[in-house]
Amino acid sequence: MSKLEKYRWDAYSCIRCSNCKWVDPIWVQSQRRAKICPISAKHYFDVYSAQGMMDFAYGKLYGMLDYTPMLLDALYKCTLGGACDIMCKRNLDLEVIETIEELRAQAYEEGKGPPQELKDQIEGIKNQSNPWNQPRNEWDTWSQGLKVKDLNKEKADILYFVGCKTPYVPELQKVARDVVSIFNEAGVDFGILGQNEVCCGQPAYSAGDREISAKIVAQNIETFNKLGVSKVVVSCADCYGMLKGKYPGFGKPNYQVLHVVELIDQLIKEDRLKIARKLDM
Repeated sequence: MSKLEKYRWDAYSCIRCSNCKWVDPIWVQSQRRAKICPISAKHYFDVYSAQGMMDFAYGKLYGMLDYTPMLLDALYKCTLGGACDIMCKRNLDLEVIETIEELRAQAYEEGKGPPQELKDQIEGIKNQSNPWNQPRNEWDTWSQGLKVKDLNKEKADILYFVGCKTPYVPELQKVARDVVSIFNEAGVDFGILGQNEVCCGQPAYSAGDREISAKIVAQNIETFNKLGVSKVVVSCADCYGMLKGKYPGFGKPNYQVLHVVELIDQLIKEDRLKIARKLDM
């Protein structure tokens, strides 16, 4: 269920400063890279920005605005990247991203959204546990021939949760194989769930479908807790944001969530991984 009412103060408190659209002035290096909001940079019209959507939330909450084709277009074109949220928290500490997410949840409840493309993704999650509606039996093809535990059959300290994009995108399959290689090099005790892994729920949650996303989250928390792992490690940014930021609001995870980069940093500091050559950074 939408909780848009919870963000009435945030919508009311937006002062239209436009900091949600721009890199901090002291850090701007060029006009080309001065904007941080991709939809604002592309569409210009103010509703295509966090500032405009906060105005929309205000209007919706106070009965002055309702969902229209243009407002819905702007609402679902937002990438939820979060740069606007970070910039706002430097000044007013408003919950920008959460307000936008709740506008989507409200649109879903009222039958006004999401667009068909996102409805198709939700159906894919219902049918095949992934938004691409691709066969479940291909979920673990990326790991064939690799040294990795199957946590459906044996125990490990860490679950590598690869996410629903990795099995079907060749470039991401390479990332997952590299992660496995690094973990094996460092002697990490880890495993995967293979075909028993399901989507993290982020596509449904961000589209506004709170019912299906809540079911997925509850299922995953129960699965991870039963595995008895100390950490769930991800290489997908969407999975990281969902597991780290949203899951605690749905249940009681008994494990730590880390991005693979965070774990690799720990392994380097523990001297379990060594950089073989100089990196010019």
